[in-house]
Formats: sequence, structure tokens, C-alpha cells
Amino acid sequence: MRVGDRFPIEALRLGTGDGPVVVYFYPRAGTEGCTLEANEFNRSLPRLVEGGVRLVGVSIDPEEANAQFAADCELDFPLVSDEGGELTSQLGLMTNYGEYGDMAARVTVLLDENGVIQELWSVDDIRSHVQEVVERSTTPT
Repeated sequence: MRVGDRFPIEALRLGTGDGPVVVYFYPRAGTEGCTLEANEFNRSLPRLVEGGVRLVGVSIDPEEANAQFAADCELDFPLVSDEGGELTSQLGLMTNYGEYGDMAARVTVLLDENGVIQELWSVDDIRSHVQEVVERSTTPT
């Protein structure tokens, strides 16, 4: 997966042509880091929406786990379950976390209105990462 590649946005059940989309992959619903990231994105959502950018989170967690996670965090954006990891594996984002098993790597992509990858981030620091994603996605090119 590289900048300029077309992202299989249909796997997220999102249409194309509705403006840019930030898609962030996270390892496991309800864990400390994933909760922090979801909350940071949720806090930043008004700015993304104002900039015409949609946001969606993706993990290999079952739909029920993501629904509970979204409810617990009071998220205002959708979470997509890639249970079985087909999309995550196809994109090369499946990572082995040792004793915790295989999960999605913490990676974020910015797609244009046609589903083409404009930016790709591997996450080091969650708070600064979300801020950088928001800045980049809402700044006209």
C-alpha cells in the first residue's frame, strides 16, 4: 500500500465521490491505546467534518466488539469490522503482537474522493498523530 494506490473503499461499505476519507486501522477495541486514539479522533471530528472529510476506524474485531467500543467511547463516526482480517491482510497491515496474536497495525490513510491514497501514516505518538492527520486532511492541496 503506497501513496497513489487505489484503496478498496468498497470493503468499508462507503461510497466514493463524497469527499476525502480518513481511514485509521487500530489493533483492538477497548484497549488503552485504541481508546485514546478513538477519543482523540472523536474530539477532532468536528474539524474534519468542517473540512468535508469523513472518518472511519477499522479493526479485525467482531462487529459486536466494535459496536460496544463505539458506544463506550460515544464515538460519532463509524467503526468497520474486518473480522477475519481479509482487508487488513490484503493491505499488508496484519501484524503479530506476540502473546496477543495477529491484529491490524496502527496505520492511518487519507483517501481522496476517488479512493486514491494521498497520505499514509504509521503511528508513533497517538496524540500528535491525530493532530497531524487532521491538519493534513483539512488543508487544501
